Amino acid sequence: MPATLFACERDLRATAQFRRIRQIRPISPISGLWAGFWRRSLLGLLLLLLTCLLPAMPRAQGTPVSGSGGAGPTEWVLILDNSSSMSVGSSLTLNNVVSQLPPADPDRLSVLATLIFRSLLSTDDKLTILTFQSGAVGRYRELPATPAAIRALQFDQSTPFTGPLKRAKEILTQSRLPSRKLLLFTDGSPSNDDPLTGPQARALLGFDPLPPGTISAPATGGPKQAFPVLSLGLSANQPQIKQAQQLFLSALGPVESINTPQEIISGFTSVLAAHLQSRPLTGQLQPGGSYSFPVGKYVSEVLVSMASEQRMPGFSAQLLDAGRPLPVKEEAGDNGCASPPCHTYRVMRTAHDPDTKGRLSLRLDRAAGPVVFGIILRYDLLADIVSAPTMTRVGEELEVVARMLWRGRTFQDADFFAADGFSAQLELGAGKVPMQRRSDGTFVARIKATELSDQPLVARFHNQWLQLTASAPLHVEGWLPLELKATPNPLPFGTWTGERIESRRCVTVSLAGSQNASRVPLEAIGQELPVGMKLVVPSPLAVKDETTELCLQVTGCCSDLTPTAATRILLRGQHPHYHPEALPLMVDFSVGKTPFLICWWRVIAAVLGKLFLIFLLVGFLSPHDFDAVEVIRLAKTEAALQRISGRRLSDLPGGKRGFYRHARVAFDSSGNSPQRLKDATIIVRATASEPLIIVRNTVEHKDPRTRKWEALKAPLDPSALRRGVVYRSGDIYFRLG
Repeated sequence: MPATLFACERDLRATAQFRRIRQIRPISPISGLWAGFWRRSLLGLLLLLLTCLLPAMPRAQGTPVSGSGGAGPTEWVLILDNSSSMSVGSSLTLNNVVSQLPPADPDRLSVLATLIFRSLLSTDDKLTILTFQSGAVGRYRELPATPAAIRALQFDQSTPFTGPLKRAKEILTQSRLPSRKLLLFTDGSPSNDDPLTGPQARALLGFDPLPPGTISAPATGGPKQAFPVLSLGLSANQPQIKQAQQLFLSALGPVESINTPQEIISGFTSVLAAHLQSRPLTGQLQPGGSYSFPVGKYVSEVLVSMASEQRMPGFSAQLLDAGRPLPVKEEAGDNGCASPPCHTYRVMRTAHDPDTKGRLSLRLDRAAGPVVFGIILRYDLLADIVSAPTMTRVGEELEVVARMLWRGRTFQDADFFAADGFSAQLELGAGKVPMQRRSDGTFVARIKATELSDQPLVARFHNQWLQLTASAPLHVEGWLPLELKATPNPLPFGTWTGERIESRRCVTVSLAGSQNASRVPLEAIGQELPVGMKLVVPSPLAVKDETTELCLQVTGCCSDLTPTAATRILLRGQHPHYHPEALPLMVDFSVGKTPFLICWWRVIAAVLGKLFLIFLLVGFLSPHDFDAVEVIRLAKTEAALQRISGRRLSDLPGGKRGFYRHARVAFDSSGNSPQRLKDATIIVRATASEPLIIVRNTVEHKDPRTRKWEALKAPLDPSALRRGVVYRSGDIYFRLG
């Protein structure tokens, strides 16, 4: 859970604005509102504290950790506030204004949280609990990490931090465990009998001073910080106390201030599960209720923590497999309140075969009220960084190889990697890049260092319920000096003629004599290039054997292109730090206009092809044909014309249409089909409607009134001859239809 740090004065002692006066005087009983507010808060404070300590401590590369979760066996030091303000309240003097504050932990939930935390730790973890001891600067009390000693803790001291901080440094710096963490659990800042400031507290722990102008240590720790520190401040929802805590505690590391109630078990379980890099399950049970949950492969242990939501006698619960009770290692008790019944808890843990899947149930057999629970499935999986550099320079790219481990071997389960949204990611500062899985089960990625500082390389594997992280320290040094020299200059791209499609010309540039040209990522930028031309190069430039290649590309069907006085190519380091030292390279090229036919011949050919296709289609489809039943009658006499049968036009020579030719038949003066069209006397041609009759000689028709033959007026319109009418031309009589 990320810490929220406030911008405050640099030195608490110098400003003298916040001086806390602790008094062991009782105040009036707290209201029901305050009691309900804090009943579930203090364990939530501790779990929030643990959230920021999830990243594992740096360790040797290629050495997998074992034991308690992903961080390995851990040296825990908890500075637990046992001041009187936790139980009887206190007064706060701020800017000469005295305020009476309610007790921060009247139900001793901090004790309950510590008992649960202790019982959930692995056997190879070590926990040291330090409390305050008033009387002189530098004193402290080491509370035995046993249930009886924790339950008997009394809230009756002030808050002299010097002694506990010094002892915490001794324990953590002398520890040989791979992970070391310091927790501060307090509801205040230093009291007047030990007026310590944040920078002084930082010096007591052996940390380097923060950079000038900085009052808050980053979440990942400050310069050369040997172990992470997280503080959880009980502010009683008072802004003045919260600000005072921030001034003092933020110099050591992230600070969490609590303003809203937190679930005792649900939040705490999530944090500890994250520390173990395992899957958490949380919820609430009523008396007689049960909760069923799946346990998948690779789970080596199941941990269950339970706590009463209210003061009540002890409760009983069981962990079941198919209705049968499982053998468990358990611890139960209360928080040692003065007036029973107290808040009670129970912790159970059982081993699980990581080669099998199953389903277990948690049943609350007997209780006087609701109980909240948390279940942690400890997965027998770890993260490991196989190889990574320990030092690099700003702007350089480095390669990291990481993997997941199961029972000391590289984890390779294709189904696991394909399910539940699994992903692998490499992080360096604000930079994040995905890691690619290789055939041997390892993951690889390349990332660029962009900030000058000591920072961890973090390989993170996660899915919907699991997050594994491994980190390795990286020292990032300053910028590499970069001096560029390039030949030839100007760059001879030559002369060429534009083509129908894009065309390019390339020049190999020698960087001999340059300094760090192969170590610093380079880029090339074209300036004032003609319209239609661009520089085509990879980013960053590919440098091999002190050479690189630059290419100019012009669009298809281009016009004449030549460089101007301002046309050039800038060669420079890719990072903006190197931009002021860019090397300008002049260019020499000449591109001729693309010839018209080269540019347009495909278009022209396509147009001609379409026209030819249209020509063919029209030639085949457009000519007209005679109706299948259309006939013509021809005879030498009118009387014979009435007796003779009609001749079908479509069956006569030329009666079928042809390519670009209408169906057409011709007759000579004898009524026969002539060899040549010019010898024809009568021509009948198909049209879209009625056939067209063309007669070259004089045409006569019989007047219906006079019954005499009369010549039609010349010139004769072919459409004047109608179907069913008898006509005479010369010695031949004819009728259409």
